[in-house]
Parts: sequence; structure tokens; C-alpha cells
Amino acid sequence: MDYKGVPTTVFTPLEYGCCGLTEEEAREALGDNLATYHVQFQPLEWQYNKMRPDSHNCYVKTLVNKETGLVTGFHICAPNAGEITQGLAIAMKCGLTKQQLDSCVGIHPTTAWLHPHRGSTRLRNHLVEPEHSWRAIVAAQSNTISSTATA
Repeated sequence: MDYKGVPTTVFTPLEYGCCGLTEEEAREALGDNLATYHVQFQPLEWQYNKMRPDSHNCYVKTLVNKETGLVTGFHICAPNAGEITQGLAIAMKCGLTKQQLDSCVGIHPTTAWLHPHRGSTRLRNHLVEPEHSWRAIVAAQSNTISSTATA
């Protein structure tokens, strides 16, 4: 049995799941070759809960070896985090790369749909928005809808 990268979930009211390295372990192992992708969001199911404060968000962090593209760590605090973490753990065991993660089409409107590549990355304390971030996707969809409506 290989115990490297065993997925873990804490079943609290808002679940926490992780697999692979922590950011500290990844930074120690990879140094400047570490890219950290972050995303905060509110899942669709929360939109129907009027009692939940607007300031509460879910969070996903994906750690990537910039040199190889391999996903080395995954952390999530969201509903169904255990289910999402299990899927990522299997993919990481098979050598998941950031490029493969980015090329996946998510099942909308699940919480899992939001995490793969809809984040931003922090490199040397500068926030860098990849062109496929969720903000860019929403903006592109809004522009498409606006231009279609006016045509």
C-alpha cells in the first residue's frame, strides 16, 4: 500500500478535504517552482439559503509544480469536499497535471465544477489572473449575451 497522497476529509458542517502536500511542504520541496491557485466562491445551493450571510465563501487551493505541471496538493473547504477530494486523489495518483485539470469540462452547477481551473495564482505576492479564470469566463459569457441581445 502506498500511503503517499492519502486523501483526508473533516466532516464538519462545511467540509474540509485535502490530498497531497500542504503549501508549506510544497514550498519547501519546490521553492520557486511552486504555483498556488486560489478560488473563492459560493455554490449554487447556497443561493437558496436566505439564512447564510453573504460574506461566507467556499475556498479551493491547488498546488502545482511549475516545472512539471503536476498537481502536488489540493485543499478545499466546501459542501461535499470529501466527494470532490476523492476524485482529485485518484487523478493525482495517476499523475494529474494542471493542463489536464484545465481541460476538464465540469458538471454544472455542482460545487466540483467550480474548482478545477477557475482560480487565480499568486506568484511572488503578485496576483495573476489566468485567461481561463472564472472571472474571465463570466465576463466573456456576459459579453456574448450582451452582443447577441443587441444584434
